Amino acid sequence: MPPEVLVLTCPLLQEEVEAVGRALGLRVRLGGLTCACLPPGPRPTPAPTPAPAALAEAGTPRRPLVVLASLCAGLARGGPPTCFHLLASAPLVDDLLSGGSHLVTPGWLRHWRRHLADMGLDQETARALYGEASHEVVLLDTGVAADGAAELGAFAAHVGLPHRTLPVGLDELRLRLEAQVDEARRDPGVA
Repeated sequence: MPPEVLVLTCPLLQEEVEAVGRALGLRVRLGGLTCACLPPGPRPTPAPTPAPAALAEAGTPRRPLVVLASLCAGLARGGPPTCFHLLASAPLVDDLLSGGSHLVTPGWLRHWRRHLADMGLDQETARALYGEASHEVVLLDTGVAADGAAELGAFAAHVGLPHRTLPVGLDELRLRLEAQVDEARRDPGVA
């Protein structure tokens, strides 16, 4: 049986982390982080973060391999500054951001109406805010959400910006998670 891996992630990247875990043959157990990219107020409910001892008591024969993937929070050593850097290369993300693109992920798009409402933005103020800061909306498409294109179109129309989809897949996230799993396996105090 493969080792159990605890991955701390914000709920907006949960589907991507689960897909990468399956591809790597890991039994991923998710724990929640607060999403720095979301406004105050009601948020998607993160999975509870079980302590390693609780996982062991739940039937894991050895202590689980614990990986603190710095998803959205930059918690791990050398962690990325944004969740976008987990999904696409840093030069690409930095170029898009510096060029005035407003980046979104499938998980964020799924609840974009609630996010704007939580920020107190009606359509007029959303258009003013997004129009001042950005010239387009770009979906970093990981391929995990079937409704991404429709939600992207609806969000972009709401804020009055053109949009495009950039297929990024899960390769960057996979590389980062694999590296953290390998590092955790080398730590004799973990497994």
